[in-house]
Order: sequence, then structure tokens, then C-alpha cells
Amino acid sequence: MNLSGYSLKLVDELVAFTNIRYLDLSRNNLETLHGQALEKLPNLELLDLRINRLSNLNDTINALSKCHKLKQLGLQQSTRDGSTANVDSYHRYVPLGCIYRSL
Repeated sequence: MNLSGYSLKLVDELVAFTNIRYLDLSRNNLETLHGQALEKLPNLELLDLRINRLSNLNDTINALSKCHKLKQLGLQQSTRDGSTANVDSYHRYVPLGCIYRSL
């Protein structure tokens, strides 16, 4: 599902789409994923969060901890403090194992 560039701040209504495997939330205004019900997307494999305004990378990963099938996560320029500016400068998506090792 491509929701890129819609200036979204919330994505809590996505729980109705439990079969989503690909979710592009890049180029929005997301500040947090906490409480956004993404954990209710059991089939999610790829999530693109590039170019957002997330306040905390640890909170983001915690919010996604129940997405057991998640294999790829795009994070470049996803935080407002700039901490992810170069996280995946040479890869489009970062495998989750790499994200956990780098925190």
C-alpha cells in the first residue's frame, strides 16, 4: 500500500488492512508510531518510513516489535533530530537485524 507524500500524521486506521505486506509511509509528517496499531498488521514485511519526523528511533522500533514478519525497514531521514540521515545511504532498506545491532 503506497501512502507516500500525503502529509499523514497518524496511521491508526490501517488496522482494517491486516493483509498488508508492503507499506510505504515515506514523505509524510509522522512523529510517532507508538499507539498507531501497526502491531496489528501481522503480515507486514516491508515498511518504508523514510523522510518523516519521528521523534525517537527506539520508540519506533519498539512500536514495530510485534510485526514478526517485518524484514525490511526504510529509515533514511526518518527522525527530526537527523540521527537517521545516513542510516541507509547505500541501501534503500535496512534489514531489521542491522538496525538492532546499530542501536
